Formats: sequence, structure tokens, C-alpha cells
Amino acid sequence: MPWSFTSDGRRLAYYAMGASSGFDLWTVPVTYSAAGVTAGIPEPYLQSPSFEAYPAFAPDGRWIAYSSNESGAWEIYVRRFPDDGTKTMISSSGGHIPFWMPNGRELLYENEDHRLFVVSYTADRDSFKGGPPRPWGREPVGDTGVLANIDVARDGASVIALMPATRSSEEQTPNHVTLLLNFFDELRRRGL
Repeated sequence: MPWSFTSDGRRLAYYAMGASSGFDLWTVPVTYSAAGVTAGIPEPYLQSPSFEAYPAFAPDGRWIAYSSNESGAWEIYVRRFPDDGTKTMISSSGGHIPFWMPNGRELLYENEDHRLFVVSYTADRDSFKGGPPRPWGREPVGDTGVLANIDVARDGASVIALMPATRSSEEQTPNHVTLLLNFFDELRRRGL
């Protein structure tokens, strides 16, 4: 699953199912030319018996936040890029799908109860230190399973998320799909 580019677009982080190790984290260099976009040779970033997913490059490209179940529960961790073996656990009561805030000082994630949390951090070339997680917003976001449900605006001032229905009558069954056929015919009919 391709997940995150460095801010210069020159490297992609992704996760892939290993033959014996579950999901592992990989990166691949990316080059751009008149002929198009080319991926280089994939490089393992983190391979372990645990599942690792959702690798997100920090705005400066020096760190990767990701989710792992190595503790027995899904939590958020941060490692240096390239990896030197040290890691910092960021979440304290479950977490998945991390997002770096554009301000370069905060990391956002969703916990197991579908609530958003933010962690302030300080980082330099040699160390990463996260503060205590604190709630971001009051309402839980919708449960989309293992799929990302949120995204952060480039200015960091807004987060967009699917929200749960406010009343049970608004809920749809999980297999509900609405198809609109002949869309352009409908636009012409309406004179649009």
C-alpha cells in the first residue's frame, strides 16, 4: 500500500505483506524525467514478526511515524529515517494512521475509540521526543476499519473526516452503494 512521499517527492514509503513477517515497511526512491515517473529499487525499512503499517514521512523527511502491533495493541511509533534501530512510542492507549501536522511540531493520530489525538514533539538530527497525547476535537470520527478516515489540510488548520451518523436512521448498511448512471445525460437534461 503506497502511503507517504517525502516533501520533495523523491522517496515513497509503503507497507507490504511479507511471506513470513506480516506487513513490513519499505521505501523506494522515485525519479522524475520527461519520460515519466520511475521507481527505483525498493529498500526494506522495518521488517519484524509484528505488523507495521501506515508509514508517514515527517515534513523534514528525517523521521517516519507508523503503526505497529508489536506491544500486543496497535500503537504509534516514530523512527529516524534512515532507520538506526531506535524508536519512540507516541500513543499511550492505542493508535493507528499517523499524520504529521504541517507546522513541524505535532503529530495527529486516531485511537482505537476513533477519537483524534495530537502529540507535540521536538526533534533534531539526533533525537525525537514526544509529549503526552491530548484530544484533538470532541467527537469520534467514523469507523472505516483499516482505511484512513482523516486528512490534514496543508495549512494544518483543518482536518477533514468522515463522521458517524447522528441518528441510527441515518446509518447505511456497510454494503450500500449508490450508482448514478448516465450522469452526463442527466446534466444535459437539466441544462447544465
